[in-house]
Amino acid sequence: MELTKLSKPQLLAKCEELGINVTNKNKNKQYYIDLLQIKPIKNLENLENLKNNYEECKNIDISLLVLHNKTHTIKKDNLKIINQINQLFHNKGVKQDDRFKILMILLEKNNNNIIDEKFNDIILLLNTLDYTNCELIQEIFMTIGSKYTKFNLDQFYSPLTISKFISHFMETNNDNNAIDPAGGTGDLLLFYNGNKTIWDIDENALKLCDLNYKLNKQSKYNLVCKNSLENFEESESKYSYSAMNPPFGSNTIITDKHILNKFELGIGKKKQEIGILFLELGLKLLKENGILFIIVPSGYVGNANKTSSEARDLILKNRLIASILLPENTFKRSGTGVNTYLLIIQKKVLHTKQSYNILISKINNIGYNLSKKETPLKYKIIKETGNLILDNKGNPLLDNDLDNLYSMLSSFIFDNNILCMNRLNVKAEYEYVNNNNLTSNIIDIKRYSSSYLNVVNKLISLKAVKLKSLCNLITKSTKIETNNLYKYIDIGEINSPLYGYKLLYGWELPSRAKYTLKKYDILVSKLEGNMSYCVILDDHHDYIATNGVSVIRPNDLNALYILLSNVMSSDFRAQHNAYLTGSIMASLSDTDIEEFLIDNLVNINMTKKILETLETLQKLRT
Repeated sequence: MELTKLSKPQLLAKCEELGINVTNKNKNKQYYIDLLQIKPIKNLENLENLKNNYEECKNIDISLLVLHNKTHTIKKDNLKIINQINQLFHNKGVKQDDRFKILMILLEKNNNNIIDEKFNDIILLLNTLDYTNCELIQEIFMTIGSKYTKFNLDQFYSPLTISKFISHFMETNNDNNAIDPAGGTGDLLLFYNGNKTIWDIDENALKLCDLNYKLNKQSKYNLVCKNSLENFEESESKYSYSAMNPPFGSNTIITDKHILNKFELGIGKKKQEIGILFLELGLKLLKENGILFIIVPSGYVGNANKTSSEARDLILKNRLIASILLPENTFKRSGTGVNTYLLIIQKKVLHTKQSYNILISKINNIGYNLSKKETPLKYKIIKETGNLILDNKGNPLLDNDLDNLYSMLSSFIFDNNILCMNRLNVKAEYEYVNNNNLTSNIIDIKRYSSSYLNVVNKLISLKAVKLKSLCNLITKSTKIETNNLYKYIDIGEINSPLYGYKLLYGWELPSRAKYTLKKYDILVSKLEGNMSYCVILDDHHDYIATNGVSVIRPNDLNALYILLSNVMSSDFRAQHNAYLTGSIMASLSDTDIEEFLIDNLVNINMTKKILETLETLQKLRT
């Protein structure tokens, strides 16, 4: 039958006859012809088989192939099935914290063909799961695992593209081995084929780790249920590699003196973050020249507080190989928006002032769509059409910057003669910073990226001055009078370069209302995101601003014009971005902004005209 001779209603009827679920009936005829043409591949069992049929459908819009795959469930939706299992547990009155244990029992019964009448419907669903999907275990644990393990222990599950990246650099011969002392379900070492040991305090997590490794045909592993921090012995410092994504967060503080006194970063202290102690443990577990791969919150690499600074001192006593900024929401699947870094550290005592290079890199994509709750796989697309980009075998390409970083780090390893790391035989360009050029002990890559350093060098060549030489930063809090009426400016009221306000009595003001404002004060947001700013243009004395902004008070009108011109520039924004620190919501300190470089050779007359225009516009707003 020649499809082009059929009418649109006839094509729709044909689709229904062949079992093709058409969700949009408002497309043109060609759309339905294409759907019918790819009907012969409907019985493919998985996406791997699609490669063999690529030639017969290569001229068809790939978006239709994706629709077709969904229509015929070529790839089973594990997460949907797991949610159905979780709902059945709920319907049967099984408590959330008991579900994982029962699920493990059911998996064992199912494996041994033992019937369980009460949970037969769940066993039937277990048989529909795609056990070849490496992410199955993560999905089970994040959906059905106990709330205690996920939240009280702050377990964040590592994207498997990061696990694969790490495994590339780990040698697998009999002389090498690896450990994850906060291993959970073992994902971080899933793709390492050498001898590996997983420690974890949670027995259920290790049961799932065992299943995870069996499903992925791993055999060289040893699982140990233990409190890694409490029960570590110096004699266990025998590993070639340590890889970990340790717990960190406000709930994860150690106060036990017995544990604290085992660590350089804990001895003599009343408390210490678990993440900091695991960082030290990761190094302790290594042989000389061993390699630590560790995921840390970004606050550890840039915050000025004593805890973070001491952690960096420990890192820099060894050989920091790489500091890699991961994308925002990398751990969104675990329910956290913490900004994170991957650090690669070699256990190697260095002589004072010994010079070496540190690779620095910012990763924007790791192969997952991090803007969506379930973080599905993300593929490269042709921007103009939205079609997927395919490799030479017809497979869609993951949008994963770690592939490029693999080449860059391989080249860096060769150029710097780093031992105990696998590498590709490639030559690639990369960015780096010398350890002797670090600002204090800051290892936040934003301070050393070429784009930022180019801005700084340009400003230095223009004989730029420091911001603090042209102004005062207001840091003293205002005493709030409960019965007074204030014009409160929060960050949301700043619409660069104009501003609004909320009329609030003192008793209504939020606790973050801090600073009394004067005419010509410049406000700059301290928080991560699009930097917002404004200049106060009326002479009322009842303005009060949030502590989420820096309040810059120029020394005189000339300083006002210079400062405003700079605040509006991309060079100022580049400095603002480079100095943001913090894990949950990165922010800027007044101490840092005082050090910003300011170009004092700006066009004063142009800035005067801009300010006059702003005054006119602001009057219209108020």
